[in-house]
Amino acid sequence: PLTCSAVGEGADGEEQRIQSAPALPESVSAFACVLPPWSGPAGVVRVHVSDSDGVLVRSPPELSLEYAPVWRGVSARTVGAAGGAVHVLGAGFVRGARYTLSLTAEEPRFREEAACEAASSSSLSCTLPRWTAAATLVTLTLTGPSGAAVAYAGDADGSVVEITAEWEAMRGPSVGSARGGSAITVRAAGLAATSSFVC
Repeated sequence: PLTCSAVGEGADGEEQRIQSAPALPESVSAFACVLPPWSGPAGVVRVHVSDSDGVLVRSPPELSLEYAPVWRGVSARTVGAAGGAVHVLGAGFVRGARYTLSLTAEEPRFREEAACEAASSSSLSCTLPRWTAAATLVTLTLTGPSGAAVAYAGDADGSVVEITAEWEAMRGPSVGSARGGSAITVRAAGLAATSSFVC
């Protein structure tokens, strides 16, 4: 059996190596190996073929393979309209690099963007802005440091998050008449114009 191994820079800056499971040739002229997931940052790795004793096969020459980052979902399926933080989970993120998470509502069309920073090669920390439209379902897209889209590789519904209305503060007089009439102001985010609430 033969194996493939990929060698490149790991998340800690040290050399990282991954290896496929041993595989037998598919025919007298073809051999296929499947590399396991790469846990380091996106970038170019060198792919080698080894025999069953671990000796490098010198022919064919090594192959360069570029791993691109992917994302698989976020840490929360529901977020408050006042903003906050979520983590984008994936692989191949470059530590310290800046990413952008876009939140887009379809009806009516509205979009906000969140700044994200790679905390590790598998997690981004994103600061969500205040959602200034009515609470709704939003579709997420991720853009990398170069401005190119980062591929989504998760479940069908993993790129959708629900923005919910969120109460932020109440203000009113400290003393009010027992006959009523005290005005109370409630500050919130994500309220729809058609919503009605009772104090």
